[in-house]
Amino acid sequence: MAVYVISIKWATQPDKAQAAKIEAALAALGDWARLDGGIWFVQTDSNSEAIYAALSQILLKTDFEIITRVDSLDYKGWLPQWLVNWIAARIN
Repeated sequence: MAVYVISIKWATQPDKAQAAKIEAALAALGDWARLDGGIWFVQTDSNSEAIYAALSQILLKTDFEIITRVDSLDYKGWLPQWLVNWIAARIN
């Protein structure tokens, strides 16, 4: 399993129903955590193409997204401790 970070820049402010659809799509792929309105982490056996395919059914063509695998040997950042713990438990 791998952990991916998904960052979405919405073209328009999403409503709660759209965010719920994103979360349902991610839940179908694995365990997920949400940092804020446009950033999710997901632990999954799927690759970035599969994650992209699942989200492309929900996102608008004017939304931007990037899906990146979190490398357990090379990552750095400043996140809430609960999220640091969540990531560490899944990539180490």
